[in-house]
Amino acid sequence: MVLEHPLIRLILLDSLIYTNLTPPLGLLGKVQREWLSSYLAGNTDKPVILLFHHTPGEGDGDLEDTDRLFNLIRPHRQVKALIFGHSHVYRYAMQEDIHLINIPATGYNFRDQDPLGWVETILSPEKGIFILHAIAGNRVEDGSRKELIWRK
Repeated sequence: MVLEHPLIRLILLDSLIYTNLTPPLGLLGKVQREWLSSYLAGNTDKPVILLFHHTPGEGDGDLEDTDRLFNLIRPHRQVKALIFGHSHVYRYAMQEDIHLINIPATGYNFRDQDPLGWVETILSPEKGIFILHAIAGNRVEDGSRKELIWRK
């Protein structure tokens, strides 16, 4: 699904392979990656943020095609960030110059050190501002703001 805004574009991808399977595996798959590659090649007019459920990485239950995804998006400078969940961890990181935003769980956390809540997001063509609203769990960072400058 593509959500259009005058200043930015959000692309929601499906990373679920199976339901009710532990560990719940994530995969975008060849068809979805080919669509994304074609779509990005033809839509370079504004910043893009990709959203999907599974954590990009190499752990059990992570997105199985993380390397293929990064190989695909690396040359598309309009891709600024990936937003995902699955791990129930609230964290910001970067891979190369692409922001990785791991949003917190809203229902339960796996570790006491992690908040439960949601993230308010203010997006512009130059940056994203992310404000944590911690409703339970570790609330130390409640109200904290993270400003991410997009790659050029």
